[in-house]
Amino acid sequence: MGVCVDDVLASVRGVVDLSPHEALDEAQDFLTRQGYSVTYRASNTLTVKRQISDNATGQETIFKLIVMVLPQSGGGVRIKVRGNDREAVRDHQAAWLEWSETLPKREPEQPEAAATMESVTRDSGGQSNFPAPGSTAYEQMVWAQGVLITDMTPVQVLEQAATHMASRGFAIESRLGNAMNFSFHEGPNVFVGLVLLILGILPGILYFLLAGGDRRTTLLVNEEGEGCRAYVSGDGGAPLDELRNWVLSLPGSVVPH
Repeated sequence: MGVCVDDVLASVRGVVDLSPHEALDEAQDFLTRQGYSVTYRASNTLTVKRQISDNATGQETIFKLIVMVLPQSGGGVRIKVRGNDREAVRDHQAAWLEWSETLPKREPEQPEAAATMESVTRDSGGQSNFPAPGSTAYEQMVWAQGVLITDMTPVQVLEQAATHMASRGFAIESRLGNAMNFSFHEGPNVFVGLVLLILGILPGILYFLLAGGDRRTTLLVNEEGEGCRAYVSGDGGAPLDELRNWVLSLPGSVVPH
């Protein structure tokens, strides 16, 4: 139980018995009370910031935190926090501790329970009951667990991801610790817009005004054994698809099967 400060700024001990969405809601509520404002939120990460102005120089310093929720195979999530606001996390450690203790925790899984879970994933023919590869359910399962990459370190993955995405025209919004945010502005589909204009001027105009927009994607890479595990989350669209396909193409990438 509680929060410990380590190589990341803070981590909640144990497995929190919440979904990723619920865990991020709890973190967002807590950090807002601590004076942070939300700058970006994806499926498994929350980025917040606070600004401090120096009256003498007129300069502003921006401190950021990234909350990462890591789904666990047995349910629940682990919560870690990275960023550059180390002093504030240390000074308010009591508040972090109090918050962490309000989060519901999962009981450690017993060996018998683990064996039971393993047995129900197999049918009488010995085949896995994983969702079919290529299905929406399978994709959700893969990216909730993350893709294991056996032949690369987190730094190597992040650096190569930045090069790859930039070469495809995607902007790197920020990089903090082992997380990197990408963005891309998607315009409206011209063909769809023309069809709507033919059907009616107003629907066509509204489509061109409202369709498209910025799409954002987060790559989170954690060390695991001799390699690392990559999580890709964010808005549906070009950046998400491009980054996920790239991660799956890396040498040594391992997904559930």
